[in-house]
Amino acid sequence: MADALMAMEIDAAAVLRALEQAPAAVEARLLPVAKLTAERIDAEASRRVLVATGKTQTGITVEPLEKGSGYAVVANRNPFPNVPIWLEHGTEHMIAHPFFDIAADLERGPHLRLMREAADDALKGLG
Repeated sequence: MADALMAMEIDAAAVLRALEQAPAAVEARLLPVAKLTAERIDAEASRRVLVATGKTQTGITVEPLEKGSGYAVVANRNPFPNVPIWLEHGTEHMIAHPFFDIAADLERGPHLRLMREAADDALKGLG
């Protein structure tokens, strides 16, 4: 059998340009997905939290991270900031009524899928 010879020509400048643009392009696609996931966790945690006064429920919010790198879902409760932790994990005097970790766990799979799809789309867009 004869040896096959193959030659390939690559535009290195185009490849380098795409590599330089990749981080910004991927980040631009991932941030909206991160916000969507945070909003879904917020909604599910708000739905699941044990409600007496409603203060813990209304204290569950989505906040942007510093430098615009993503979003955090937080449970603030004034004037008693530990109430969300006590509800989530219980105390020696109270059983746990989990709401936050469950909401986050429910979004783990969908979030990873959406992030992969967004990153793939961003990279395909670079050529």
